[in-house]
Amino acid sequence: MAIVSEKIQTFTILASSILFIYSAVSFAIRYIDTDIISYNEKDFIAENYYIPENIVFNKKNNIIIVLAESLENSFGADFHETSYIERLEKVRDAAVHTPHMVQVYGTGWTIAAVTAWHFGLPLKTPHNIDGNRYISRSGFLPHATSIFDILHENGYTLKLLLGSDKHFSGKHILFPGHGKFEIQDKAYFLSKGYELEGHQGTEWGYRDAFLFDRAVEEYLRLKQKGIPFVLFIETVDTHSPNGFCPEENKKFFDIRDAIIELDRNIDKFFKKIKQYDTNQEDIVIILGDHYFMGIPDFMKTVQQRYIYNMFYGPVPILPEQKKNAVISALDIAPTLLQCAGARWENGRFGLGVSFFSEEPSLVEQYGLEKLNDLLSNTSKKYESFY
Repeated sequence: MAIVSEKIQTFTILASSILFIYSAVSFAIRYIDTDIISYNEKDFIAENYYIPENIVFNKKNNIIIVLAESLENSFGADFHETSYIERLEKVRDAAVHTPHMVQVYGTGWTIAAVTAWHFGLPLKTPHNIDGNRYISRSGFLPHATSIFDILHENGYTLKLLLGSDKHFSGKHILFPGHGKFEIQDKAYFLSKGYELEGHQGTEWGYRDAFLFDRAVEEYLRLKQKGIPFVLFIETVDTHSPNGFCPEENKKFFDIRDAIIELDRNIDKFFKKIKQYDTNQEDIVIILGDHYFMGIPDFMKTVQQRYIYNMFYGPVPILPEQKKNAVISALDIAPTLLQCAGARWENGRFGLGVSFFSEEPSLVEQYGLEKLNDLLSNTSKKYESFY
């Protein structure tokens, strides 16, 4: 009996050991396979990120970029009985544009949209840091390449004008760190003797009308130097919830007044630039940064919202199939670079595809919902940019 009992005990131990080893190996294989599959699925950015190496400039165009806070195509006549951007619709119709610019993951606030315009990437902050508080000592995505880095390396002078504080959301790190931008902000204008009293718009700082007057002056200075430049102007008077409009111009007493005021100010600025650009050689680009935050009453019947965009001047020829293309802020980076005169083997940069390329954008390839899911996943490639 003792021998039988001992054999049973030995068998039981052996069987348990085999079962344990089998379970461990099975778990390891399953874990490794899952991890590989998960990594491939999540690192969508690694699979699609592209930076061209052989960029050439046939001609170096001057670029004027107006970041129009929260400006949507959805404010126009196609969506309402009355257009709130009547002047800008006329400007847009005379320029290259798409009626279908959408907002994708990681581009839905100003610094995030600007990040996409720089790098062709969404803004994914480390350690769940607030999207407006990514203030890194090592730089703003210091290991990523910006189109403005390339323009600076090719002899461009770059200026950023804004009526608010450059320190908010890290612009004082992003713009000088990528492109060596010189910045004129609220503190700069105060130092030059421009008092806020009589010029203030929202609580952020100077009103847009003041900023556009300074932008015209800066444009003339840059133009006189005869070297290629980027003049980047950031507006703020249409910031949610109420924006800013002078009392004498108010009609609706809600955000619509600020939208109409922005329409008036940009149109005035655009006409001045074209007046001084006697050879009609400079390119003016007006872009909404993201959807208006929230849904004001006049927008509640709008089913699909689209971001305003227009590219005016000697821009590349738009392929026929791109006239109603669906693009996002990711695609603005290569589009701006090609507007400046850069050419390379394809129209890709970062995750973006130039509006002037025959290739479809990622949002067209995957659809908005799927693309948002893919962009939101963890990416080792993106983490390498911090």
